[in-house]
Amino acid sequence: MTLERLLPPVSIIVPCFNAGDTLPETLESARAVDYPSVEIIVCDDGSTDPLTLKVLSELGDDVRVVRQENAGLPAARNAAIAAARGAYVFPLDADDKIHPDYARAAVKVFEADPHVGIVHARVQRFGDAEGEVGYDDFSIGKLLNHNMIHQLSWFRRADWETLGGYDEKLRDGREDHEFWIRIVSTGRTVVKLDELYSIYRIRATSMNHTMTHDKLARIYAEIFRNNADFYLEHLEEYFTERYAERARLAHWSLRYGKVDALIEGHPRAYGAVRRAAATARRLRHR
Repeated sequence: MTLERLLPPVSIIVPCFNAGDTLPETLESARAVDYPSVEIIVCDDGSTDPLTLKVLSELGDDVRVVRQENAGLPAARNAAIAAARGAYVFPLDADDKIHPDYARAAVKVFEADPHVGIVHARVQRFGDAEGEVGYDDFSIGKLLNHNMIHQLSWFRRADWETLGGYDEKLRDGREDHEFWIRIVSTGRTVVKLDELYSIYRIRATSMNHTMTHDKLARIYAEIFRNNADFYLEHLEEYFTERYAERARLAHWSLRYGKVDALIEGHPRAYGAVRRAAATARRLRHR
């Protein structure tokens, strides 16, 4: 028996709601993953637009589709994972992409250390913005304050089952952050790969760019309630990071406060500069 056949199967799960314009590109990247045993599962979260329904109806036998009434992203991920058979799971949103080498690199880490619970990688943006997304090195204090592990990360299906999956009440976002906290709270460790394996589409109208402060407050209250014991256990790390962030904000505010004031006072001029810069970037990449 070859070493390739000994590698455990993995599952790439793709929640989809009216994403027919980007789903084919996403699935193309999933099909290109260089790994001997990959299953691809799409959960149709009650899509209604004709394009998406057409794309879903024309998928080949290499993609399994599960369907549910519209219940939100966390529920769609859970439904897809419930149908999955892989030992390791990768949640791939229907407008993002995965690097062909990501699965093999992640499984190598998991198989070498049974304590690892999450494997993530550097993140490359595309779409309405380009370049790498910067993430800090992992610490519990940082994780409890903000999401420092991208959603395009691998985890063990057994952990998902033990923990009860994603919190389906978090339909408005940050469900991945809450899930990472619960995985880490079990004693699992986190490993970051030093390659640009996560390929993340940026849209100006995405949920992250339109989130209100009130909505964020409700979301993080839910995250805290779900993980109150873990927060209490690590209160010192939480507040150490919180006050370090305040110090950093104060430093940059002092340094660039006049620039911010200029932007706020002349929004049209600032918008024109940004549009010109975006045009210049597009021309450079032609």
